[in-house]
Amino acid sequence: GRLKAEAARLDNSSGKIRSDEMTGLKVSDGLENPSGLISSAKDIRIHDGNQQTLTLNNTSGEILAGQNLDIQAKTLAKQGTLAANQNLSLNLKDSFTAEQDIRAGQGLSVSSEGDINNSYTLEGGRFALLEAQNINNTAAGVIQSGSDTRLTAQNLTNRGLINSNGLTLLDAGNTVLNIGTGRVYGGWVGIEADKLVNQEETANGETKAATIAARGHLAVGAKEVLNLGTGFHKIADGKLQSGTSSSLITSLGTLSVGGRLNEDYDAAGNSETLVNKGARIESDGNMVLNVRQIHNLNSRLEIDKKVHIQSHGSEHSVSAPGNPEWWVNGKDGRFWQTGDHAKGQ
Repeated sequence: GRLKAEAARLDNSSGKIRSDEMTGLKVSDGLENPSGLISSAKDIRIHDGNQQTLTLNNTSGEILAGQNLDIQAKTLAKQGTLAANQNLSLNLKDSFTAEQDIRAGQGLSVSSEGDINNSYTLEGGRFALLEAQNINNTAAGVIQSGSDTRLTAQNLTNRGLINSNGLTLLDAGNTVLNIGTGRVYGGWVGIEADKLVNQEETANGETKAATIAARGHLAVGAKEVLNLGTGFHKIADGKLQSGTSSSLITSLGTLSVGGRLNEDYDAAGNSETLVNKGARIESDGNMVLNVRQIHNLNSRLEIDKKVHIQSHGSEHSVSAPGNPEWWVNGKDGRFWQTGDHAKGQ
């Protein structure tokens, strides 16, 4: 049957609370469930009537719903195991740090008035929605869904995986930072922010390149877009010497950049600045860059081994012996000669 309880404090330490229909617990102060079990064949609702006073301690505990699990509280002190075969909603006032995987059969929603920090797998079979002041997905973190993954924050930092087979939407009031081991994938990827930074990172002597990739369409709406890497940085003996695998923004279909995203999650308006430095921006289909200033730079290009310099009027170009290609100064970058070397961007 249905089970409902209302109390200031409820202690279910190492205990069991079960129902066949619906378990409803309204607790205003503290719910203790260390090593305990709260379960229902159908739905579970744990809340404090939106008073933002409830502290839930689920240390080594289990809260399991056959259908839907809805938790509204001030603080989730210890996460324990949370699972639902259909939808799982976690609505907190305080910051939340995932301590183990959270999976929902259909939809996962996690919101906090503070920050969300994730080093585990947060997954919804159909959708995964995260909202907080700041979201930090570490290198071990995975946030994904079958068809709709959305993250909303003032600042969003990703070193892990954010993925969807359908829509992946990142919405930041300030900055989206996809760095190092960060990967953002989706069928349709939409990113809206004041600033988007896709950047390499070196840790423990190893450099990793960040990737933003769409299978169908990639749309970026941001005032400033920075795609930063070291890329292919040296030409010697007529051969291109690779540095790291450069940071990548790519689409297997189409790609658009503008100042914002419209209601269809496509780029609209004009971006102020796009800097692609030692990195790659590419698409298999059409690419539309509505940007007031574009800086396409090679951050560490160096040509050595007795550089050839040729001039056609006021046009100067450089090459290396054995290399049939010439780089035109001012068109392919900026080059200057020092002894028998030429360096440039």
